[in-house]
Amino acid sequence: MKIKRIIGAFCVFFAGLGGTVICHIGFESKTSSFNDMVVRHAKRLCNGGLCKVFEQDGRDFVDFWFTANEVNLDLEKAYTSLRLFYNNFKSCEAIDDTVVDRSLEVVPRLFDRYFSVDPAGIREINIVRDGVEDLLLENFTDKFEQFQVEPDIFISRISRDITDIVKSRVMFMQQEEEERQLREKFRNMIIRFSDLMLNKMIWYEEYYERIWPTVTSVADNLHRLGTRGILNDQDNLDELWDSLVRRFVWFLDFKGASLPVEFYEQIEDDLNSNSQLFLVLDEQDDGIVTKKDMIREAIIRAKAKAIAGEKGLILAAG
Repeated sequence: MKIKRIIGAFCVFFAGLGGTVICHIGFESKTSSFNDMVVRHAKRLCNGGLCKVFEQDGRDFVDFWFTANEVNLDLEKAYTSLRLFYNNFKSCEAIDDTVVDRSLEVVPRLFDRYFSVDPAGIREINIVRDGVEDLLLENFTDKFEQFQVEPDIFISRISRDITDIVKSRVMFMQQEEEERQLREKFRNMIIRFSDLMLNKMIWYEEYYERIWPTVTSVADNLHRLGTRGILNDQDNLDELWDSLVRRFVWFLDFKGASLPVEFYEQIEDDLNSNSQLFLVLDEQDDGIVTKKDMIREAIIRAKAKAIAGEKGLILAAG
């Protein structure tokens, strides 16, 4: 990949200077340079008509994120890059099922690092507490005589030092809050991007053996978005599963008559055995048709057409 060759050239250059090879680690300016280079590559891909390629081949998209992971692409640039792809892929007429499956397979593995953070509030409170305790211990241990002689000056200095500790952590917490807000924007972009792919996913009846396995694989990959902490609300996962099921139902209504009867029997076995997590969990809302029932009803409609087609009875009276 071109961007990898560029990065490799930089590494060779720095190694030739006789020092330790430090590419994107250690120097903020070089980290920023690599981050900017990755975003420029995303723009080149999008401007080069990536959406048409992505409909059938997702390798450029997947390779991009592997490279971004290698150069430790920062959160802001990751959000920017994914937003570029999201807007570009709106132009896709349909996206091959294997492209969607592969893309959603790598997203949990490569994006989870942006969400592996501790709650900042509790951590910062502990840091302030420890800092104040250390300050008081040091002053009352080493400078207790000053406290006895000049208590007002002693207390005033400690108060100033405590204020400095609190101010420094407050500024840090403000930075953390800005990063948290950006992380939530990135999370929402991942959800929107995933939903976009699901609503453009297409299967091919000539490869009917892989249709249902791809559906279940995509469902599992969406579940991994939750287990990896990228989705933090069950409603978001449920909505993505709902988009997947509705797209599959649409396909069955559209192409179901041309699929062999044995194709439906495999799906019915899974429905009856409750082997698929996305079909057995309770719906988030009461009183609605379940995902399992949506698929079951679509199978009844499509299977009837398939049987009629095999017997030469398709809509003969239509």
